[in-house]
Amino acid sequence: GSSGINAEYGGTYPSVELTDSGSVYRYRDLFFARDNYQFVREVPVDRRQLWWEAYRYLRRQFDDERQQLTQRLEGGTMVLIDNWRILHGREAFVPNSGSRLMEEAYGDWNN
Repeated sequence: GSSGINAEYGGTYPSVELTDSGSVYRYRDLFFARDNYQFVREVPVDRRQLWWEAYRYLRRQFDDERQQLTQRLEGGTMVLIDNWRILHGREAFVPNSGSRLMEEAYGDWNN
């Protein structure tokens, strides 16, 4: 890409993984890999159309402000998020409104 980062995505992964009881366990929505989902490319067109319809429905649910919790963080606040369990995002940063420091760290969780 234009950022100088060369990344390759290997393997195929379901967008939604369920537990044995049918509850949602994990959801993946990687905007940079979405169009390359192997599943979407390898299925017949009619099934692919159903997948995209379901995806658009799910995105509408996520984008609905009634389904969201917004929290403004104050300086010195730290938030830990399990990326596999919580769908999260952030609003655009407004230039000249102060500074923003975001750090990422990865760790293993014992389920």
